Amino acid sequence: MIQPYTDASLTELDGSPVVHMVRLPKLAWAAVALATVHVVWLAIWPSAPWSEFVSQRIQFLAGLLACVACWQASRRSHYFAKSFWRFSSISFGLWCFGSIVSSLQDLDPRASLDPPLWLVLVTFLSAAPMFIAVLTGGGEAEDTIRWDLVLDVSQLLILVVAIHLMLVVLPSLTLGGDRSASNRLMLLAAWRGALAVALAVRAIFSKSQMLRNLMAPVAGAMSLFAIAASIGNYIHRFYSWPEVRWFELAWTIPFLMVAVAAMVWREPQPAPAIGKSTADAAPGFIIYLPALAIPVLLLAMYSTILFEQIVVGLGAMIISIICFTLRVLVAQRRQKQTLERLQSSERRYRSLFEHNMAAVYRSTLDGRLLDCNQAFCDMFGYTQDEILNTSTTVLYPGGREEREATLALLRRHGAQRSIEATFRRKDGSQIHTLGHRAISLDEHGRETLEGTLIDMTQRRSLESQLQQAQRMESLGMMAGGVAHDFNNLLTVINGYSAMQLDSIPASDPVHHYAVEIKAAADRAASLTRQLLAFSRQQVMEERVVNLNSLVRDFERFVRRLIGEDIEVRTCFGKELATVRVDPGQMEQVLMNLVVNARDAMPTGGTITIETSNVFLDAGYLDRQPLVAAGPYVKLSVVDTGSGMSEQVMAHIFEPFFTTKALGKGTGLGLATTYGIVQQSRGYIDVQSKPGSGSRFDVYLPQLTKSSSSAAIETPLVAARGVEGILLVEDNQQLRAMAKTLLESYGYSVFAVEDAAQVESICELHSGKIDLLLTDIVLPRMSGTEVAKRVSAKVPGIKVLYISGYSTHASFDRSSLDASGAFLPKPFPPAVLAAKVREVLDQRVAGQA
Repeated sequence: MIQPYTDASLTELDGSPVVHMVRLPKLAWAAVALATVHVVWLAIWPSAPWSEFVSQRIQFLAGLLACVACWQASRRSHYFAKSFWRFSSISFGLWCFGSIVSSLQDLDPRASLDPPLWLVLVTFLSAAPMFIAVLTGGGEAEDTIRWDLVLDVSQLLILVVAIHLMLVVLPSLTLGGDRSASNRLMLLAAWRGALAVALAVRAIFSKSQMLRNLMAPVAGAMSLFAIAASIGNYIHRFYSWPEVRWFELAWTIPFLMVAVAAMVWREPQPAPAIGKSTADAAPGFIIYLPALAIPVLLLAMYSTILFEQIVVGLGAMIISIICFTLRVLVAQRRQKQTLERLQSSERRYRSLFEHNMAAVYRSTLDGRLLDCNQAFCDMFGYTQDEILNTSTTVLYPGGREEREATLALLRRHGAQRSIEATFRRKDGSQIHTLGHRAISLDEHGRETLEGTLIDMTQRRSLESQLQQAQRMESLGMMAGGVAHDFNNLLTVINGYSAMQLDSIPASDPVHHYAVEIKAAADRAASLTRQLLAFSRQQVMEERVVNLNSLVRDFERFVRRLIGEDIEVRTCFGKELATVRVDPGQMEQVLMNLVVNARDAMPTGGTITIETSNVFLDAGYLDRQPLVAAGPYVKLSVVDTGSGMSEQVMAHIFEPFFTTKALGKGTGLGLATTYGIVQQSRGYIDVQSKPGSGSRFDVYLPQLTKSSSSAAIETPLVAARGVEGILLVEDNQQLRAMAKTLLESYGYSVFAVEDAAQVESICELHSGKIDLLLTDIVLPRMSGTEVAKRVSAKVPGIKVLYISGYSTHASFDRSSLDASGAFLPKPFPPAVLAAKVREVLDQRVAGQA
């Protein structure tokens, strides 16, 4: 009965499971040795006076070994196997107790030949625990008390005791010991046979392979025990054969077989949760089936029945009915609790389903929606009734073909997790989602499509805007770097060409060359300014401006710019708030937008310029998450031109991108506009469709009414001077040009390449230096740091900063007034001379 252990998780090369032969423990070898000793004893001393006593002791040791082995097996097991081995251990323990007490009584000469009733019942009922484990086991594994099983066990024990009293105990009082002993042997044989049959039935018809492996060896051993013990008892009772002593092995051999089976038992790991299902449990009617034996026995014994037997039988039937009634009540209570748990589970599921922020759905494979939550309806813009009566194919942009392709993909590759997909809302707009989907079986075995969706449309829009901003930032850094290098070169070219024009008469052909060089340098300087404006690295001379006034001034100019076939309309907002911008740059923004609108209307049309006060709230921020909420002044330019596609709109602010013919545009107009608006802390929004015109909305932060307006600027006038100027510039060509230029205007110039030399120059010429002219960006220290050091050596010195580098795009008029004047590169020579004169004259006026 020892079976090999099969590990299904391991396989041979041919795919068959790996079989591990169980190694017998030491106790198993002890069991084999004990069986061998009993056989040898019966073979050598079959008729010795003490042979029966020794056989009984060997049987006792076999039962004790089985008891210990079963208990150890229970400690290695879980769920039903644990209870089965534990009940089996109790059965063998009761038998051993009855055996040792019976042996002690046999040694007592004063004891009666007939054993006491309690001892007979202990011996008779010793198989009851194992019988109970077989019939009631295999159900749920719970830590709480199973009162239905307690009632089943009580019912079974009561019936067994009642039958024993009716057939054995009561007849012994009237019919004599022989008749009682015969009944006892027959009842004992039937009882053992019932146990063997119960074990065999569970081993054969069990749904679990583990249960079959568990019970098959024990069923074989107890079947052998029931047959051999019954034959041995019958022969010993009615015949005097010497060979009958060999039937004493009917106890030793089966008990040792059970012991060995328990010793080699190893539950598969991890232990299967057999108890989680009651499908393999013995039906309740099997437990109560023995109750039918009582009326059958009473009818069978109607001619010889005793009054006491009737009382016992009727009492057992009444108790059985009571137990059955209680069991029904317990079953109803358990059913009610189970129903309440199911209802609670259903409520929790519905709550999780309905209140889930993700869209949850379930549909048939032909596209009929079976169920969905409110988030699903909100995501697609339908009501619950509408969506349930709508085929899900309309939610796919590609219709039925796209849905069939999705199902084919699911069948081929299984469930899809974290899959991005695009669907169509009720209003026709597209929605981008992230979700899970899979084909599963419902409670009727039909295939359904189940899944969850999360709306990623806003996130995709935000990611797109972020990528656009990063791309524009990268292009801006590149444009700013190029513009910085050009500024130095153009300043040198512009300066020398201007000085050449002043020194060469107009009749000289070289004078014409110098004019062309300067014109080319001016055009290049304009291009550089556009690059700086796009990259938000141009120095802004900001003022407090009312856009209504700016648009009115611009309107007179723009009408001459766009031609007679285009109508210009203006709409001014009332009580328009002021903004802080560079007026010249904002005029450049208007110019670029109007020119762009003009080019979109080659056959004529209308351009509308509007201003208004607006407040950007959550509704706008849903479309533009990067915008800060608050009050703004909106400047709009609307045209009735050809409009733009989404592909064109995705690139319109990129430098050098243009839809115009070759040679008709540089592609910097809208890029410059974007940079100026961004640098002015504003935002620009575009709305356009092919054939429907375009609308550009510029949003600039409002200022409070207490903000002061810009001061009136006076034109710069170049004039000669005799003051001393400390020039700090790391670019050799620019430094030489500026020194030559300023010296031509009569100034004394101390030119320094390295900023570390300024302090020594100041100590040597402190009384001759009236102005510091310095680049802001220098190799070892900034221009502001140079100004601090020079001011410490020459108190009251004036400072004029020059720069074309991107780092100083944040300088505005107020910061320059506080720290010094500023002149952006590139600059004409006359502008430099005039700015120097202006700064020096401000110092003289201050002293006066």
